Amino acid sequence: MPKTTEQRPRLSGNRLAAFNNLTAQERRILIIGDLHEPFSLDGYYQHCVDTYQRWNCNHVVFIGDIIDNHYSSYHETDPDGISAGDELELAINKLQR
Repeated sequence: MPKTTEQRPRLSGNRLAAFNNLTAQERRILIIGDLHEPFSLDGYYQHCVDTYQRWNCNHVVFIGDIIDNHYSSYHETDPDGISAGDELELAINKLQR
């Protein structure tokens, strides 16, 4: 059973709205497609954040590749490209947000 605002009397304003949204029975799911970090499109992260807030989402589901792993894909490798270790490190850094 979700907690009610009576059990959280100190909450007000945006914090109360966020609490009510997160504990609601209704599921508002943000679906995020392939990120392919560290090569995701510029602005995609902010688009996801804006969409999450606009529609008051309370769940997030990733339905695709989060990390690109270009070094091990079937695509042609670029000898001037970044190494597998560098790609992973960049992806981890970008995913911290």
